[in-house]
Amino acid sequence: MPSNSQLPDIKDFQILDNTYNVIGIELMAEAQAIDFRDYKFGEGITKAKEVIRKYVDFLDEDRPLYSDHTRMKGNKNEKPKTVTNGTFCCCIFK
Repeated sequence: MPSNSQLPDIKDFQILDNTYNVIGIELMAEAQAIDFRDYKFGEGITKAKEVIRKYVDFLDEDRPLYSDHTRMKGNKNEKPKTVTNGTFCCCIFK
């Protein structure tokens, strides 16, 4: 059983892990939405979508998304890749 001093650390890790989950899902959904739009997006959004598509393919038919989600969640020990253009900044975890 962890001591009282370790409990906040465990809770912080769980919060951070859940945050990575949410960010990964959001990025996948945003890349999918961008693919459906017939619109010329800015340089930053286009670059961010390209980086996301390196890890997650376009969803053209139903499939389990667990492996895509795991790739987007990434490895917390790796340094995030940052795509920046003007005011748009998107950290994408490998």
